[in-house]
Amino acid sequence: MNNLLTSIFNKHGNQSYWATEDTLCVSTPHIFTGGRPSIYFISQKPSGLIKIEDFGLNFNYFAQSLPNPENAEKTMQRLVKRLNNNVQFDNQGLVLETHPEDVDLAIGRYLDVLSHLTTYSPKTTNHQELREMLDAIYDFLFLKFGDNLILKPKVMGHSGTEHHFNFQAGNKFVDYAKPKAEKTGILLRKIIDVTNLNEEAKIQIVLEDRENKEAFKKESEILASVASIMPASTLLSTRALLS
Repeated sequence: MNNLLTSIFNKHGNQSYWATEDTLCVSTPHIFTGGRPSIYFISQKPSGLIKIEDFGLNFNYFAQSLPNPENAEKTMQRLVKRLNNNVQFDNQGLVLETHPEDVDLAIGRYLDVLSHLTTYSPKTTNHQELREMLDAIYDFLFLKFGDNLILKPKVMGHSGTEHHFNFQAGNKFVDYAKPKAEKTGILLRKIIDVTNLNEEAKIQIVLEDRENKEAFKKESEILASVASIMPASTLLSTRALLS
């Protein structure tokens, strides 16, 4: 048996087993909401490179943990791409190749991906749709602002109230909302309070327009007096062109 793989086997004890004579399977502490542990297989290629992969098993467990599994592949691809740590999402499988001397670092990177996948656990279809929309906005803004993009910023208003936004880049604050009168009222009060204290603040609302065009038109006209409005469909189509 391979000495390197044997040392990994001895390190993980009862969390690992030999899937074949030359391939080790390791069960990780990162558990999907369905109760299954995430796993990876590790082997050494004839070239000497170490290959870590999962043959699509973690994708299946991930999809089973979502209220709407139809979007699992797109969501998983986005999560892996955002981490940008050399793990590839290919044909529903997670793959990472590395040199033997870097195997511990590679396993750490692979585990980082599995950690993010197992903690992505929306409880309902609506919650999942919201997460997917916020992820799409993040990707769109990151292309423009890069590491200057801040998630879930807090900003003080003129009244002394601390307000929350979805994103911030410099003096620009971005929120996502559905076109509902109650939500519009909340946004108006927040925006006015923030801009009364900070005249430099620029507010942008990504407003949902795919479900109810009339509601979008009505609420966007009200919000346009204090913020710039971007229809959600426009952001999604622009993001598709840029990706």
